[in-house]
Amino acid sequence: MDFENFKKAVDAYNTNPENAEELVSRHLESIERIGRGDILKDQNIKIVDVGTWKGTCVQVLRNQGFNNAIGVEQNIELAKANPRLVIQGMAHELPFNDKTIDLITVTDMFSDPGCSKSPDYHKRVLIEFARVLKKNGIVSIIDCGIPHLIQISLDDETRLIFNILKNDENLGLIILEKIV
Repeated sequence: MDFENFKKAVDAYNTNPENAEELVSRHLESIERIGRGDILKDQNIKIVDVGTWKGTCVQVLRNQGFNNAIGVEQNIELAKANPRLVIQGMAHELPFNDKTIDLITVTDMFSDPGCSKSPDYHKRVLIEFARVLKKNGIVSIIDCGIPHLIQISLDDETRLIFNILKNDENLGLIILEKIV
């Protein structure tokens, strides 16, 4: 699928509130199932949805009481579409201070044709996630490109930063916990 068709498909999916509710539920329920539901008990946690598109998932999180949820989108037009929910930024250069984020959610960013397929880029993104996450912070990734991400990006260096709490290639789900 070329980038324009992918963009149209994702836009249609991401702007449908029912789909966004399903995605948010998958992220949050998976975190609870692996025994880290404690992080979700505090509705003041800082949540960042990276590659958020127009922020529909962020709106779902806020509707659930997570008022400190914000989306980050590299496409400036998409970020400007909903500035209350989305800020413009790059996954490998997040606009946040060190150790300030509790939870990062990512959906289909790594398999997006507009995202670099370079293993080094994916590693840079994971290292950036580690920079902004608090100790024991969580990254929840739902992506059909997960096997590629696991095999290449989680090398010896990143495995010293993250513990893999869940890796289900059938669901395209991986949950990481920052351990340093």
